[in-house]
Amino acid sequence: MTIGTLLPRDFDDFVYDWGRTYSIFFSQPLTLVVPGVGKGTFGSGLGGFSPSIFSRGMKCIACGRCCYGRERVWTWFVDPDVTPPEDTSAFTIFVNGAPVPLWVHVNRGDPRIDGCDYLINKGSLSLDGVTPSQGFCRLWAEGRDLPTHCRQLPDYAVYPVRGTPLLSRRLPPRNWRAPKCPIDVASLPLDQETIEKDRYVWHRWLVGLRGLPGCHIEEIYELWEKLLHTPPRTPVLFSEFV
Repeated sequence: MTIGTLLPRDFDDFVYDWGRTYSIFFSQPLTLVVPGVGKGTFGSGLGGFSPSIFSRGMKCIACGRCCYGRERVWTWFVDPDVTPPEDTSAFTIFVNGAPVPLWVHVNRGDPRIDGCDYLINKGSLSLDGVTPSQGFCRLWAEGRDLPTHCRQLPDYAVYPVRGTPLLSRRLPPRNWRAPKCPIDVASLPLDQETIEKDRYVWHRWLVGLRGLPGCHIEEIYELWEKLLHTPPRTPVLFSEFV
């Protein structure tokens, strides 16, 4: 990948994952450097779990609405057990000074208008009403690994609660709630299918974050597994366990 492929505005796409989500697994604010694109320090140190991820399920109906948005950079953690899509390139970023190898795809069109490059059957997508369908995402339809961003959303999101960023299971920002997103997440109980999907997300995070300076992803993953058997009723702060 040439540096000219990525633009300074694309730094926000890296910040969304690292500054908003992954930073909650680090003991101190993390420093992110995307060569030729941007750098900065993000997060406020360790976050926590919302009780919602231990009580609610998630049943995505693949309506395709999440496939339109401002993001145009998709990343995968490099994993010898995963074959990335053919149209990705190797690229290395730096987190707290440590190299993090990624596979990266930069959307060719305007994702707000054209949708994600991997979106198929665009003509059958109704933006005014709900049109449930299977296979809008080509990678999903082919059984390929999804970008890290798509693996965790809409299942997981980080929201500040009284100043502490918590990993939560609720719909993304308010303008995405019904009727735009047809999933009533508050009414779906946690089931084994959702737990296994969550476990896969955690394994992807372990591949990409394990060993980075200041990161406690392994201890926090073990805490998540333990709390599945004793679901908390109040927020769980990572700082009390790591």
